Amino acid sequence: MEKLTSEKDKINYLDQLLQLIQLLSKATKIKLTKVCLLMLITAALELISLGAIYPLLTAVTNQQILDEYTYLTYIATVLDLKTSIDKTILLATTFSLLALISGYVRVLSIKYQIKTSHIIGANLSVDILKKTLSRTYLDQINTNSSKIIAGITSKCDHLIMSGIYPSLVLINSAIILIVIVGTLIIINPFISLLSIFGFGATYFVVMHICKKGLSRDSIIVAHESERVIKILQESLGGIRDVILGGAEKIYVDTYRRACTSLQMSVANIQITSASPRYIIEPIGMTLISVLACILIAKSTNDEVIVPLLGIFAIAAQRTIPLLQQAYSAWSAIVGGSLSFKDALEMLSQPASLERDEDQHPLKFEKDIELKNITFSYKENGKKELNDINLVIKKGSRVGIIGETGGGKSTLVDCIMGLLLPKIGSIKIDGEPLTEKNKHLWHKNIAHVTQAIFLADTSVAENIAFGVPYNQIDFERVTKAAESAQILSVIKLWKNGFNEVIGERGVKISGGQRQRIGIARALYKKAELVVLDEATSALDLDTEKEVMSAIESSNKDKTIIIVAHRLETLKNCTEIIKMQNGKIVDIGSYENIILGVKNKYNEIR
Repeated sequence: MEKLTSEKDKINYLDQLLQLIQLLSKATKIKLTKVCLLMLITAALELISLGAIYPLLTAVTNQQILDEYTYLTYIATVLDLKTSIDKTILLATTFSLLALISGYVRVLSIKYQIKTSHIIGANLSVDILKKTLSRTYLDQINTNSSKIIAGITSKCDHLIMSGIYPSLVLINSAIILIVIVGTLIIINPFISLLSIFGFGATYFVVMHICKKGLSRDSIIVAHESERVIKILQESLGGIRDVILGGAEKIYVDTYRRACTSLQMSVANIQITSASPRYIIEPIGMTLISVLACILIAKSTNDEVIVPLLGIFAIAAQRTIPLLQQAYSAWSAIVGGSLSFKDALEMLSQPASLERDEDQHPLKFEKDIELKNITFSYKENGKKELNDINLVIKKGSRVGIIGETGGGKSTLVDCIMGLLLPKIGSIKIDGEPLTEKNKHLWHKNIAHVTQAIFLADTSVAENIAFGVPYNQIDFERVTKAAESAQILSVIKLWKNGFNEVIGERGVKISGGQRQRIGIARALYKKAELVVLDEATSALDLDTEKEVMSAIESSNKDKTIIIVAHRLETLKNCTEIIKMQNGKIVDIGSYENIILGVKNKYNEIR
């Protein structure tokens, strides 16, 4: 774990906090301002209620002194209170009311601190997801999904519990502590400074001792939270291979180590956060005893000693929890600092271009032109595509063949605008494809792969993917399912189109999954349909019927087919053969496919 620590892991909390505030919306900043105002009101009530203790305790030892309080005499006259006992009861009632109001406002303040923290956390989590999903496809495939999920879930929780909420607690504690300490200094500077030194020195020593351990545990929590999610993704996502490979024990053991390490570090942070209270409380009691001895030694007047001891005892009773809250907040901040930093980095991703969802798709009436396209996934890495020149006419049927690793998928991703090459250009009807307009091009495209993605929702929602349930055109869904040769199967299911097909479509066969994927493409009424091994799980007769339905749905529809089963490409108007990232041949099915077969037969 030592190698996890580095210079980049050293974090300045104030810089983090300022960065976070800058990322907040105007409405959120207004909410925070209201919370801070409530803290000030709480502090003011604390000052008033604390100030009311002294005359009350003084009256207990010497009721005659009540006549010296002008404001009390005025109120007593108005209320027709004549005896000292009546005045003392008035003081006690006033103090009680102030204490109740102060307590209520403190509860209100805590409530809004917690609610505001979690509202901010939820908004930030949404922002992280929004910015992450809007990144380029290349960025997406180069980032480990477990890191993203950890950032959106567990690390965003750390952002709340180790950043936003502790910061509010620190501010709240600091304001009230300043008020209490200020009041005590006015009453008795010497004893107040002695008390501050006693409590302050204790917490300072504890913080110094604990800081290194908290920083270490912070790194472990940030690292292991990602690792736990990664293990869960791999084990559950590849459950079939895990079972067949007998790898259950390996994953369980790996998860146990990561989870145990994570939970032990979280426990260490919580222990470090909670423990000082049990040291401070006896120290506080000792300080009260010392103060009593000092007061007795300095004064023989019980009328002075009792009120002073009383007010310092009550102040200590309120100060110790505040100090503990402040210390716990500091522990949470240090303990979650690295996760806080990771979440901030995800929040600081460049904002996506605002998309107008009502914009029309990019105009596609003539052709798609790829000119001098060269592409690498990494800077100075292997050229996946090398000087590709290609024109695909609107309404054509294009087949792409080639060995595995020859560049077929990369070429298709470029055509779809998922990948934009740094060298060369992609034009749709003469208009260059860019980061700004690629989402308008995506509106024209339906993509069906061998491993079709299916959500754990109903069949209808999977066919009309991305459309809210109440906006689904069920007539269109039915027609698409019929064309994809899946309607007869859906009718046999208990809930029909409302049947839930399970995560990744685990409750249905591979052929059924592919046909639902094809139905999705037909529902979209896309101008360009890309079939990447989309019919590989279908038998030949079903494949012919499905392909016929796709081709007849719109004669102007452009279809690109990547296939290893050569019979799938029979109706293609053009076949592209790829090898080592280059187009090595273009021609008709007869020239390319039959030519290959003839050469193969000659070799035999």
